[in-house]
Amino acid sequence: NLLQQPVPGNPFLVPSSIIPASAEFFVAPISCKYIASQHKSNKLKYGYLNLSNLNISCNLSTTDREPYTSENLDRVPGGFTLLAKPKRLFSINFEDRREVCDLTKTGRTV
Repeated sequence: NLLQQPVPGNPFLVPSSIIPASAEFFVAPISCKYIASQHKSNKLKYGYLNLSNLNISCNLSTTDREPYTSENLDRVPGGFTLLAKPKRLFSINFEDRREVCDLTKTGRTV
């Protein structure tokens, strides 16, 4: 476990790092008939993202085990229109054990 606390004198623990060390999550509203026709749901929580503070209608289709969907926007039939500039939603440092645990246990409200 790379996020395990080091144990002094343990010869089985070697220095390690996590790649990638961090990530930034961005969102941007788009208009796309193909994606709208494929994804329908109005859940207020997707995995560890709590969207209840946002005044939007979410059109995502996911299961509790996999909170993400993805599309290669360069390949969606009919293309898409970017409605606003992308905005950073949040970031995470994967090498900070407390930050990762907090995110996976309590989530983030956006």
